[in-house]
Amino acid sequence: MRTGLVWDPRSLSFVTNSNSGSLQWYRPDLDQVTCQLDVTGLNYVSRRDEPLVLMTVEHAAFSSDGHWLATIEWRDDGKTTPELRLKFWQFTASSQEFELNTCVEPPHNGKVTSLSFQPPPPPPRNSLSSSTSLAGKSTGSAPPLAAVSTSEDGNVKTWVLLGGAEERGGDASWACRSVAYYQCLPCRGACFSRDGSLLATNFKKCLTLWDPYTCELRKVFSSPFPPETFSQHTFGSKTSSHYLISTTDRHLIVWDLLRCSVLWSVAVDVAVLVADPVAPMAAAFVPSKQGTTHLYVFDPSSPAPVNVWESVCSEPVTSAAYAHATSPARESRGGGGEERTSKLYFQTSSQVLYQVSNEGEDHPVINTAKEGEVVMQKGREEQSRQAFFEVFGKATKGAVEPNTASSVNHSVRLRGKLKVWDTAPHALPPLTSLAPLFLGSLLPSKRPGSRGEMEDLESDGEEEERDSVEGEDSDSGAQERDSHRRRSPWVQ
Repeated sequence: MRTGLVWDPRSLSFVTNSNSGSLQWYRPDLDQVTCQLDVTGLNYVSRRDEPLVLMTVEHAAFSSDGHWLATIEWRDDGKTTPELRLKFWQFTASSQEFELNTCVEPPHNGKVTSLSFQPPPPPPRNSLSSSTSLAGKSTGSAPPLAAVSTSEDGNVKTWVLLGGAEERGGDASWACRSVAYYQCLPCRGACFSRDGSLLATNFKKCLTLWDPYTCELRKVFSSPFPPETFSQHTFGSKTSSHYLISTTDRHLIVWDLLRCSVLWSVAVDVAVLVADPVAPMAAAFVPSKQGTTHLYVFDPSSPAPVNVWESVCSEPVTSAAYAHATSPARESRGGGGEERTSKLYFQTSSQVLYQVSNEGEDHPVINTAKEGEVVMQKGREEQSRQAFFEVFGKATKGAVEPNTASSVNHSVRLRGKLKVWDTAPHALPPLTSLAPLFLGSLLPSKRPGSRGEMEDLESDGEEEERDSVEGEDSDSGAQERDSHRRRSPWVQ
């Protein structure tokens, strides 16, 4: 699975490697392979005494609308000249298949490390104004469709569609528009910002920001940990679009592009990093010392993870991707319009595909709303109370009428006792002192409305305050011991 998980927005399918030289489309909602594409077009006949080194598909990328597909083919037997091809495929509505449009041989002098399409700029808010990109430029006119490929030879090449991005046939073809490099260093990868106005490239110990339209170098970020080199990087989305997330051998670093400085960093070894394209969230898969993999979902604006799945799988994770789609908005959210949702999928070394489900108590909801907001799981407080009532039972009504003074005082006393359990567990007094008070609050008074009952209620309130203060003082040392763990939620 050299290509990893590649999402096709047109067919709502994942595209991965199939037989040698082929790609397959897999629909996760239908759990079936819908079609295959023979990319190399080579046969499999070989000599019996010597195995044949076949051509493999190393990279695959789709345009934002899914009508264009770019692939990289690679073959190196160690004896002859390595073969390298870049192909652009065009989807035709008549045949419902991808047809070859342009073939470049060879696109680079070294092995290709990444391939991606440039996202289109956001549409203007009205006909009289144009939108502004992250780089600060006006994007009133639609630029031509472009793609970027990087290689170990150090070149970053931009490929554009000649003849217009809207043309689906005829004389439309792809050609190289510009070539960029930095200090003759090998380039490990490149990615676009969500609005397509910035291009970030990885040159080992440096991250460079480029203007993809003019091929102008904008900024260079050096590794804050000099012995380490950058391995992965991606841009945030929505409210986190001005953050650049990067990983090194031992750290996860988030850069603030508005200030051109490090926003925060944490010492953790990230195997796979992927950002949600429709929400300000990112997912990091961290291998543990026990051989399992932990999943951290976080907002780039804060180092505290939003959700943590410990030991989400018992194998190393090789690739991950967000499956995003556009669906009609729900009536509860205003009705009309469209809503973009996403689901996280990841693949292990044994080629097993997993989906991070939002069903059940062990997996919180990660659905995204129309404005990119993350709708977290609600009703946790109600669930905790239901679990509490299953153990201790609910308060039963006595023989006294509900409107009597006894029932009113009993309900007040019961609410006062239940508030104690809302306190953090480490700040509560010993259970032996709380149990008699709680059990006594469940029993109504023998003399309804008497003066002695009111005095008992006041004395119980004073005892609760005194016990809570004593519990906080006795557990202050425990809070100090756990403070470091709360500040560093990323563990391996």
